[in-house]
Amino acid sequence: MLEKLRRAFEYIAVSVSTTSISGEKLEELRDELVFRLVECDVAFEAAEALADSVREALEGKRYPRGVALEDVAREAITMALRDLFAKVEWFDLEEAVKR
Repeated sequence: MLEKLRRAFEYIAVSVSTTSISGEKLEELRDELVFRLVECDVAFEAAEALADSVREALEGKRYPRGVALEDVAREAITMALRDLFAKVEWFDLEEAVKR
């Protein structure tokens, strides 16, 4: 019984002291990111892949209240870009011209 009570108090404490980004807000942010990237001449498929990766990184996580969610989002975008570039096969134009 005391264990259940402890878990209940812990849940309430975490709920009050942290925040999360709602699924609806994440979807809205994802769509906005795709739009902005495509507007900057990023291929639609790449923009979607990047936005999906950012959404997955932020989805379901809780952050301490007072933490700047912009910094959290910026970090998620940075990590998504690193992951995307790590998967890309680089094309060496100079080497191709030499052939």
